[in-house]
Amino acid sequence: MQAFGQQWLLNAEYAEQTLQTPVGKFDPEYHLIEAGIHFRAVTFILGYESLGSDDGLAGFATPLATLHKFNGFTDQFLTTPAQGLHDWHATLGGGIFSGKWSLGYHDFEADDVAPLIDDFGKEYNAQYTQPLGEHFSAGVKYANYEGGDLATEKADTDKLWVWIGATF
Repeated sequence: MQAFGQQWLLNAEYAEQTLQTPVGKFDPEYHLIEAGIHFRAVTFILGYESLGSDDGLAGFATPLATLHKFNGFTDQFLTTPAQGLHDWHATLGGGIFSGKWSLGYHDFEADDVAPLIDDFGKEYNAQYTQPLGEHFSAGVKYANYEGGDLATEKADTDKLWVWIGATF
């Protein structure tokens, strides 16, 4: 959307899920709201995503999705915890030297707070990709996760990727 000479970004999503298990029926919800601005060669996005929980017994499930892209590169949340997951996030990205860069931040919290589980931690991400001719590219990606409440059993994690890719 163009306004005041700038490109503004808006995204909102909602979903409801019914899970029928031997233990019972659960109805977690999903919410996403993001707003951002594209200014010159830089894009900035702020967002809130909630993979909800039904009373801390079942979290919103995405069995065919990769949450690596959405809930942090360290892959702490490839499945949604039973307490659900709130992800307050910010992304800053753009282009430089014919490549693309991005910086990201995530603050993870439980949807249904348990006695010992409220804070799921924080994550910082950085990535740079560079085309190498018509069919090749190279990239580097770094992620730092700082665990939250001890009861979540999430350890501090650092990951680094370096790659060369080919497309034909």
